[in-house]
Amino acid sequence: MILALVLLAGLSRAPPTLSSDDLAFGLAKLKWGMSPPEARGQLPKLDGVRAEPGQPASELTLHDYPVLGCHFTVMLTFESGRLAQVDLDSIGTAHLAACDAKIRAALAAQYGNATGGFSTGANPHGYSHYGAWRGPVSELVYGELDGGFISLNFKRTAGR
Repeated sequence: MILALVLLAGLSRAPPTLSSDDLAFGLAKLKWGMSPPEARGQLPKLDGVRAEPGQPASELTLHDYPVLGCHFTVMLTFESGRLAQVDLDSIGTAHLAACDAKIRAALAAQYGNATGGFSTGANPHGYSHYGAWRGPVSELVYGELDGGFISLNFKRTAGR
């Protein structure tokens, strides 16, 4: 009986909800303003050289990061030693059509309460699909070109 109650309690817990200011696709453990060593603590496979003293910006890269059927290169940009931007660029084109709809649905679900959304215009901004959201702390731009690439850009909202 006790085992059944423990199992039931575990099943009734909802997965953690992400806000429109959390980064999507398993990157929510990254926080704006964290240092490169803190980022490496969250994503140990990050690659890159330590910033030189006085260098205004540096980057760390994570290769072959899976997102809903596609693989991305993730680039973290640090300004003055603090995380300021995260970019995801798709690798290859083989699975773009299959994962694009899933990625767009996941973005709409997580960022639907933020200002913005997907553009309904024909071929907006030169992309096949384009979306942009702005929350109190984070901004996101999504661009997809059929048969070409998917690009996501997360950055800290200006003034935050």
